Amino acid sequence: MPAISVRSAAGSAGRPRRPTAIPAVCRGWDVGEGETQVSMTAALAYACRCSPSPPSDPDAGPAMNLYERAYREAERHKWLVSERQGYDAGEGAIREWYATRWPHFCRACQLQHVAGRVRWDQFDPATFGTLHDAIVSGDLLADRILDRIDAGWENLHILLWAREWGLPMKAVLTVLERIDVNRARLDPNCL
Repeated sequence: MPAISVRSAAGSAGRPRRPTAIPAVCRGWDVGEGETQVSMTAALAYACRCSPSPPSDPDAGPAMNLYERAYREAERHKWLVSERQGYDAGEGAIREWYATRWPHFCRACQLQHVAGRVRWDQFDPATFGTLHDAIVSGDLLADRILDRIDAGWENLHILLWAREWGLPMKAVLTVLERIDVNRARLDPNCL
């Protein structure tokens, strides 16, 4: 099994990461109080390797609704903030979640969708699982691009990085077209 790269919570995608042969879900970086965190890509890679069969037909099975899931996450955030403050944080905590976490949440859902892990209603069914084979096979270029997308890099930043490192631009463009990160820019007011 190819090694899975893991990054610390404080790490950035541009910094070299330490590879490990231990599955990412079993080994992470200590982020305090006994908690560990692994990158989204490492978690996707491990999940895809555990089920190496290609994703099922995009029309088979129910798709999840991103807006409903986001609202549940915002309510969970409200509960956590309320517990921390000792009183009901109210709608302010929900608005805070949407203001601070919505873009990254949508991007993470887009990565799950193209990896073939979770089918979301709001993304094109034809793009479901388009990177599954690359993740399962351990494609290093796809892994590095997924890490950078997860870290918040935009297409232009990735293209500049690829040019600086002399990476094959055709392969980089193919991965970027499959991910189509711009589709993850959804309006949170479409509830």
